[in-house]
Amino acid sequence: MAPFQRSARWAVSDRVCCRARLCVQAAGRRCRGCSASLGARLSISSASTLCPLSQTTLAHIIANNSKKHSVRFVTLSATSAKTTDVRDVIKQAQNEKRFFKRKTILFIDEIHRFNKSQQDTFLPHVECGTITLIGATTENPSFQVNAALLSRCRVIVLEKLPVEAVVTVLMRAINSLGIHVLDSSRSADPLSHGSNSGSEPSVLIEDKAVDTLAHLSDGDARAGLNGLQLAVLARLSARKAFGKKSGQSYPPSRVLVTEGDVKEGLQRSHILYDRAGE
Repeated sequence: MAPFQRSARWAVSDRVCCRARLCVQAAGRRCRGCSASLGARLSISSASTLCPLSQTTLAHIIANNSKKHSVRFVTLSATSAKTTDVRDVIKQAQNEKRFFKRKTILFIDEIHRFNKSQQDTFLPHVECGTITLIGATTENPSFQVNAALLSRCRVIVLEKLPVEAVVTVLMRAINSLGIHVLDSSRSADPLSHGSNSGSEPSVLIEDKAVDTLAHLSDGDARAGLNGLQLAVLARLSARKAFGKKSGQSYPPSRVLVTEGDVKEGLQRSHILYDRAGE
């Protein structure tokens, strides 16, 4: 097992490719109100509105899939984009369609930040097929998206991941980072008596810590990955004191992440409610 390489740029969310892709692969995840799995819906032919969770990263999956079919994928954020930016994208989409027969997918992050008048800009171009619009929002689209635009969209609600899927995502992150999982059912682990010749410490994590992290993540793989990152980095920074604890069978060259470290590293995400209390 290669030793864990500590880096100032170390970030679990970045090191594990695309967290949304892992979530889809892990859970074979299905959308509420949609009988097909997410992986089967990467070919989108009409406007869609995505509700939480992980809408943005799912859009990146669609973007990567679009490249294989020579489809333009343009991203705008409603928090910073103006109506002129939208019109420029639409004009380019019209030229691409007219001269190159190339389709354009326009992804609008936080689409609820556009007012009703700005949202009306999309209507004629969605109807004639100039663009395929994908809007992401953490709000209830029934209240925040123009009714005329919403009637031309298919709302896809991304549900929370089950605990088993979050565990799968965490285990892939743990394996990719060279972290060893300790089996709590075994009286002793063979790595506890091994030697580590590298300058960097080996990192171990209790299996019950992984389970606890998955439960506390509340169905959000990103929260789980961030919690794992915080717990590991906290133990790495305290590894000198770790080796001095009384009754500890692990040498200082090995860092053990416990269930208590996970609880300290992960704060439970607050629950979001819309105006209707949903």
